Amino acid sequence: TPLIFAKNLTEKLGGAKIKTDDVKVPNIVCYSGGVDSTAMIIGMWQNKIDIDMIVFVDGGCEMPYTYEYIKTFGEWLRINNLPEITIVRPTTTLDLHCIENKTLPSIAFGSHGCANMFKRDPVEKMLGEWEKTKLCLRASKKPMLYFGYTKDEKNRVKHIKEKLCKNR
Repeated sequence: TPLIFAKNLTEKLGGAKIKTDDVKVPNIVCYSGGVDSTAMIIGMWQNKIDIDMIVFVDGGCEMPYTYEYIKTFGEWLRINNLPEITIVRPTTTLDLHCIENKTLPSIAFGSHGCANMFKRDPVEKMLGEWEKTKLCLRASKKPMLYFGYTKDEKNRVKHIKEKLCKNR
C-alpha cells in the first residue's frame, strides 16, 4: 500500500528531513497496460490531475498484445503531453523464477509473494532512487500512488482502504 511503501522508502533513505512547503507530492501511476489503469490515466488527464510518473513493471511474461498496446498508449500520452511510461524490470522473470525454483506462482497457493517480488519491490527500488520521491519523503510527505481498479473489485479496494486507515 502507499503508506507502507512510503514508510519503507523513508527507512531506506534515512538522511535529514527538510522543511519546506514548496515540495510537491508526486502523483505516480502504477500502470498495468489494462483497461482499468488506462481509463484511470485518461480520467486524470480529463480532470487535469497532474501525473509525474507512469510506471509499468515488465515481469517478462506479458502477452504480446499488452506490449503492443503499451506502445500505442505511449503515443497517446506523448500527443497529450503526459509523461512517457517508465518500464521497470525485476532482476529475473516470473516464469524463469518458477522454473528455477520448481514451483508455481505464489498466487496458486493463496499468497501474493510474486506480486511483491515482481511488482512492488522493483517499483519501490526505482522510486527510492528518484529525486522527486527523495525530496518528498525528506519533507515528511508521502508520494501519491494511483492504481486502477474496477468497481467489482471491492475486496481489493476494501483491503487497501483498511490498511490505509490502519496506518494513518
